[in-house]
Amino acid sequence: MLNALSNNFDLGLRFEYIDSSSIAKEKLPDLKNFKLKTVVKHFGLSAFRHHDATEDAIACAKIFLKLREHGEEETLQTLGDESAEFKGMVMSILADDEVNYKEAYELLYWLEDHVKVAKKHPNIYLKTKEVLDDDHLDRYEAKEMKAILNNVLRNIE
Repeated sequence: MLNALSNNFDLGLRFEYIDSSSIAKEKLPDLKNFKLKTVVKHFGLSAFRHHDATEDAIACAKIFLKLREHGEEETLQTLGDESAEFKGMVMSILADDEVNYKEAYELLYWLEDHVKVAKKHPNIYLKTKEVLDDDHLDRYEAKEMKAILNNVLRNIE
């Protein structure tokens, strides 16, 4: 559940993680929402102290294991895949139904670090670069980015 803290704090480190929320959205599309408590309840897992870092992390790990138990072998295969990481990033950006400057900026730099994905989605790379050219993201550009990201999300394998 890293949507709340997606900043790497400019440490120059690559953080490896499993986004159980994105996996649950993909594998359990019929849930009413994908809040941690909802997914925990869906799997019948034990109650936990919500917003306690340790307990939230344990709940996320248990959810991931439950998703794996339910025949989701491909989940592990795609975790390291750049396309899956890109999809998770796009889903995270769109989670609050808007695109802000920081998200667009992080997306641009991620795409520059992942050339294969940028080449596969040149429209999003070029548009992100264009809208950030003036170091500002206005409402029109944010709406345009949102539409492009929604379209990309629909078409990701």
